[in-house]
Formats: sequence, structure tokens, C-alpha cells
Amino acid sequence: MTQRLFIQFALPAVALVAMVLPAHATTVDYSTTGVITCAGCTGSGTSTVTFGPLTMTYLPIASSSVGANPTTNASAGEIKITDTSTANTLINGTFALTINQTVPSVGSGHLDSGTFSGSLASNGSSAMLSFTASTLNLGGIEYTLDGFAFGTSYILVPPNTNNGITSLEMSVTSTLPEPTFVALTAFGFVGMGVVAFRRRRRA
Repeated sequence: MTQRLFIQFALPAVALVAMVLPAHATTVDYSTTGVITCAGCTGSGTSTVTFGPLTMTYLPIASSSVGANPTTNASAGEIKITDTSTANTLINGTFALTINQTVPSVGSGHLDSGTFSGSLASNGSSAMLSFTASTLNLGGIEYTLDGFAFGTSYILVPPNTNNGITSLEMSVTSTLPEPTFVALTAFGFVGMGVVAFRRRRRA
């Protein structure tokens, strides 16, 4: 009788509450760092390098807090190009991006090592920053680079466009279970425990 009542009334009631309750966003706190490595440049192995008259700088995210419900748009930082010449400057190298997460769990990892190449001038660009892989998972939080112009590549913006800033857009997705799902599961286990206890007691 107890088991039948539990199935007929308790479980449907909890399911109804779960459907009525709004989905809860997962708060994600993170920051980023980046290192540019190149040959024939000055400052290789830092966040700012120069190729003659051209300077390439990675502008990191010092601290950001977003709500993934389960997915939200976010930023992985920016690449800024400054150039004092209208002549084309050839660039090439690699860019290593690191995500440092503090909430909901602590973790850190390389999202990807991108490669960049092409030519840039103050008024034009044929340079691109390309990634072979673009997803990193830290404790159930997935970071994915997106907003690519061509496949998994960004066109590096020249100084006369958007102040030379290329935005590294990304999405942040929570793969953690919803609190309502956890509550339903826990309630189910409690109910089964009660039924089992009463059966044992009768026996």
C-alpha cells in the first residue's frame, strides 16, 4: 500500500514541481591568459610581440562571471593589432590560450594552440588566426571558441577597423545536472528506501 501511494501521489507531485520551477543557471567564474610565440619577432613567449612596425597584443579576460543556462555567450579575450606603416608586414607564429576557472570548480587548461599567418598593414589584412580544436571541458563546464569567419579561423582585424581589435568569442556551456533532477533522484531513492524499510519491518 505504501509503495502504491508513493508511486501514485508523491512522484507525480515532485515531477510537477520540477516542471514548474525555472531552470537554474550555473554561475561560472573564469579568467584567461595567452602567450604568442613567433620567429623573426620581438617579445616571443609573451602576450605582446612586434614584427617591425607592427605590434600584436593579446588582451586577456582578467575576471568574468557568466550564467550558463545551459549555454551563454562569453569572451576569451581580444587580439589587438597596431601598425605605424601602410606597407604589408608578414606575420606568423602560434597563440596558446589558457582558461583559468574558479567557479563552480577550480581548474585550468589550454583551450587550444592556434596558428596565425598572413600579411597586415594599417589599412588592410589577409592574416588569419586558426584553431584545429576549439573546446575545453573543466569540471563539467565546456568552453567553445565560436564566431569564426572561415571554419575555425578568425580574420585578424587591421588597425583602421574596430581599432584593430579581433574579438575571440566563445560559448560557455554547463553539462552539470539541474538541481531539480538531483532533487527528483534523491527523492526517488528516499522513497524506495522507505518502501524497503517497511517491507523488512513487516517481515
